[in-house]
Amino acid sequence: MFVVNFILYWVSFVLTLFAFVFSVCTHFNRITDSIASLASGLAFLVLLACFVILAICAFQLVDIAINSVDDYSGNVGPCTWMTLGALLGLLLATIYYGLGCWLRRKRQPATTDNYYDKY
Repeated sequence: MFVVNFILYWVSFVLTLFAFVFSVCTHFNRITDSIASLASGLAFLVLLACFVILAICAFQLVDIAINSVDDYSGNVGPCTWMTLGALLGLLLATIYYGLGCWLRRKRQPATTDNYYDKY
């Protein structure tokens, strides 16, 4: 279970890095923003799966430790909350890319009027 979670973290990291590099290096086209939005949305879903696996494992392990030792007090640790923070950041990035892609005004085409035709 931990190997699956470890691999999913790396998949999420690579997708997030792809979305970042793709959006920085492509000068803000609608198509490239769509691809970055899809990549960050997919990274969000992968990280959501990581968070669910991590939360289930952590809460079960803490519960097992509390039940087996009388004087034990446990918590799920900072990794769970850091994953939740990264998950919320990816959600905001996906929303930002999506809104920037679909709600942006289209560029006006250049006019065909020639300046010298007026005189």
